[in-house]
Amino acid sequence: MPTALDSPKDRMSDTAWPTLRSIAKAARDQVRDAHQKAVFGRAMRMFLRDPTAAADDFGVLSSLVYGWGNKAWSGAPEYLHSCIRHVLFAKAPVLECGSGLTTILIGAVAQRMGTRFW
Repeated sequence: MPTALDSPKDRMSDTAWPTLRSIAKAARDQVRDAHQKAVFGRAMRMFLRDPTAAADDFGVLSSLVYGWGNKAWSGAPEYLHSCIRHVLFAKAPVLECGSGLTTILIGAVAQRMGTRFW
């Protein structure tokens, strides 16, 4: 018979513990997703307000990468900085062959600068 000194795992049935772990994981995932969404929204508003200043703010770029939620496949802040700077000073149309954060940021800058973007 379990006692008060047993660990919570010892006091639960074998079937209850995995269920509790899955509930905790789901709760962590929801909190992380909500946080990423909030961080991304705030960073994107800062970026759109002034892309030139945001391109030089590695805090904003890092927040965009984190908030995008695909860190393994997103460009590093240094890469984003370089791509954005190239578009800011482009004298010709820009071709970007991606489908993620870099594409969105470069597209926003190209639209603002009146640069043709494919």
